[in-house]
This record gives sequence, C-alpha cells and structure tokens, in this order.
Amino acid sequence: APRRPTHPPRPPALANRRFRWLVPLLAGVPRAANAAGWTAVGPLLLRPSFGDEGFVFAAATAIRSGSDPYGWIAGGYTYGKAVYIYPPLWAWLQQPLVSLGGESAALALLVVLQLGLAFFLLLLYRALRPVDPQEVVFGALLTISFVPVFANLWSDQVNLVVLAFSGVLLAAYVRGDRWWGGAAYGVAMALKPLQPGVGLVLVWGRRGRMLIAALAAAVLASLLPGPR
Repeated sequence: APRRPTHPPRPPALANRRFRWLVPLLAGVPRAANAAGWTAVGPLLLRPSFGDEGFVFAAATAIRSGSDPYGWIAGGYTYGKAVYIYPPLWAWLQQPLVSLGGESAALALLVVLQLGLAFFLLLLYRALRPVDPQEVVFGALLTISFVPVFANLWSDQVNLVVLAFSGVLLAAYVRGDRWWGGAAYGVAMALKPLQPGVGLVLVWGRRGRMLIAALAAAVLASLLPGPR
C-alpha cells in the first residue's frame, strides 16, 4: 500500500510573530486604558484620598513651619493611626507643594510618580537593550499590570521615586563603575531605605567608586533637611 505523505509538525501559535501581536492588542490595550483611568483620569475627576500623602503632607507642613514631623513620638503611637515614619528628606522635598493644599499637592505628586515610572522604563530599556519592539511592549504591559505599581500610584508612595533612582543605578552598573549610579543609589536610600542589599552587590561587583559615591550622597542628602 502506498505510504501517506507526512507533514512537518505545525509550529506553536506563539512562534508566529503576527499572532504574538494579538497579545498586546487584546490584553494590553484594555489594561493600559484601565491603568490610565484609575491612576490618571480617575484621580483628576474623583479627587480621592491618597493613602500615604496625607501624613507626608502633614510632615511637610510641619517642617515648613519649623515644627517636628516626628512630634507624634512624644505622645505615643496609637495602632492604626497614620504617622510619618520615613526619613525626613521625602517630606522636606515636598515643602513647595504645601502652598497648593493637600488635594492639589497629592495630584501634583501623582504626576511626578507617573513620570518617575516612565523614566525607570526608559533607563531599563537602555540598560537591557531589547532587540525586538515586542519585548518593549511586553515589558511595559507587565509593568503597568504589576499590582504593587498600581498600589503605589494610588497611595502616592515614594517607592516609585526610589524606583526611578534604581533605574539610574542599573544604567550605571551595566556600564561599569560609574559614580553617578552610586550617587543615585545613595539618594534613594536617603528617601526610603528599601534596598540595603544592593550595597552588597556593589561590593561583590567591585564597584568602588559607586559605593563611595553612594555613601557620600546618602549622607549629604540626609543632611539637607537640616538639624530639625
């Protein structure tokens, strides 16, 4: 009996470049619209309260008036009460926003955080050098779909500013021992010490200039608010 011709196996659908564009089209467009609605358009229209910005704004107001942003320590802490526990630099930097009022200051800070997130993505792509536009699209889609990013935007948290400085650190690290990357890391630690372990990476990677610049920048940035 004649043998039936055999056909090569059909490649998986994701091996088709045109088909892969359906993923960002079907998932990315609705997700981007949802992110823009909840973290940009929605706050402008609904004027909600932002979790962290309330007590950060109070601390900035206290610093501007010459008071102690940590005055709550003397009276004791009540569980559930929102108080300022960050290093003073973050509240000190927000002093220019005090004149806007709490609501407008929170919206202005939200714009700054959005720009910080975009700046991080730009530096990330410059460091990793993606070779395909699809990698860029999928990276942005994963970023805006990451729940902590959404939560940080909705809460007006300093974490996204720290993330932007981390992008500077990454861009410097892949280029070698660049002092400006260490300085960015030092400022990030002065804002909120989220990444102490990165200092060990600088030690293991023999980034001496980055490590010295990080220590100097952290000390100088921490001294900016003054002795108060």
